[in-house]
Amino acid sequence: MKYMALVTKEVEESIAKDLPSKFGLIFDGWSTGTTHILAIFACYAKDGVGYYPLLSFSPLLNESDLGSKSHIDSIVSMLSTVYGADANRVCFFVGDNCSTNTSIANRLKIPLIGCASHRLNLAASSFLESSEHIVGKVAEIMRKLTTLKGAAKLRTKTNLGAVKRNTTRWSSTFNMLERYLTLPILNDIFTDDPDFTSILLGPSENAVVHCLRKNLADFQSVTKALQDNDSNLLEIRYLFDSLIKEHPNANIETHLSANARIVHSGTFESGIRKIVGQRVDSMTNEECDAVVCFKMNNSDPPITTVNPEESFAERALKNAKLDTEKQQKYMDLKFIPGTSNRVERLFSDTKNIATDQRRHMLPTTLEETIFLKVNKALWNSMTVSKVMGLSRI
Repeated sequence: MKYMALVTKEVEESIAKDLPSKFGLIFDGWSTGTTHILAIFACYAKDGVGYYPLLSFSPLLNESDLGSKSHIDSIVSMLSTVYGADANRVCFFVGDNCSTNTSIANRLKIPLIGCASHRLNLAASSFLESSEHIVGKVAEIMRKLTTLKGAAKLRTKTNLGAVKRNTTRWSSTFNMLERYLTLPILNDIFTDDPDFTSILLGPSENAVVHCLRKNLADFQSVTKALQDNDSNLLEIRYLFDSLIKEHPNANIETHLSANARIVHSGTFESGIRKIVGQRVDSMTNEECDAVVCFKMNNSDPPITTVNPEESFAERALKNAKLDTEKQQKYMDLKFIPGTSNRVERLFSDTKNIATDQRRHMLPTTLEETIFLKVNKALWNSMTVSKVMGLSRI
């Protein structure tokens, strides 16, 4: 454990040296047992490539307070004590559109890019509200199919099992409806079960399920597209606008439109989209002011990473790219993600590590394990040898 802590320190120092003068933070919270953990990734570009090192994976400094002040104290303390960085160097946040994150952004006067996946989840849930009476009946059918008696009867006709929905994840509703439509005719299986026949759907209700499944397939395809780490704000805007156009009567623009109330920093986001779409000349004065932190100082030579292993051709192409960038007013902002899915995936991976068999693992051990696993590209056997050598001195 001593060497793990030393390697962690080495990686933190490496990240601190690599952080540019301006960068963004992607963050989210996760509660496990009686502990609330805040995970924070940095977000910046170097040589036109996006970098997203994990900065912190630890409980709040004040675990009795889950409000914005406690989050701010944890973020500011982590940046200053671990990475020697002032909060003024943070030029944007990416996170869920919840009230706590909005308050954090307002207090620190930092733009918040609301997670597009979170907005889509809200829009899909709103879309499903009008059909909840049908969806609820399908959910009840699936619940009965997971009982011993129901599952046994289902196995006589198919190897497929029932799929239950998770009320906090709309995509689970899509999966449930899709499974319902692929199951054999349930009336033939449960004709002798009065408890079951009383909740079976009629022809008109089944028609509604087919229509719902077809419409939700569009939402599902957008959900999968948002899982791509390379989805930038302009691409996400195209996806949302297309979904609104395809479903004009679904009232989803409340959450998905560019000027929806849920959007915290609309001017900032529209400025980024215009930079990514190379429409800088159409930017308003407000948009220019909002994205001024991304403006390039072309009088200064660009910061490059010297790689002695690069070939002549690779160096020539890199220099050509840098010459092009010198003519640009703003840096390439395709590296800025429109979702905090990176953090969600981290929490999912953590569940496979923090199992019941490891419930006695020390919190610091878990934090260091996750930190080194995510930042595995920043250390190797040479790093381990170095800290082992230093520890013996």
